[in-house]
Amino acid sequence: MTAPTNLDRDVIPLPNGWRVHRDDGTSRTVLPRLSGEGWAVFDGASTSTDRTPRLGYPGSWRQDPAQAIEWARTVTS
Repeated sequence: MTAPTNLDRDVIPLPNGWRVHRDDGTSRTVLPRLSGEGWAVFDGASTSTDRTPRLGYPGSWRQDPAQAIEWARTVTS
């Protein structure tokens, strides 16, 4: 897993992904999609084995993890 270049203080590395702490006090988790193709954004309590929503937030799927992290920072779902 290659680390994206947009890791600021709001992003914490996790096993297989990253937790993004948002300005509104919530967090999101960026993990590889179950299909193995790209990345998706899940709620802040999600882990590799326990994901909510199961396939990620609709519209959060990205090929580049840096784009998924940016989505997690900015899009409200």
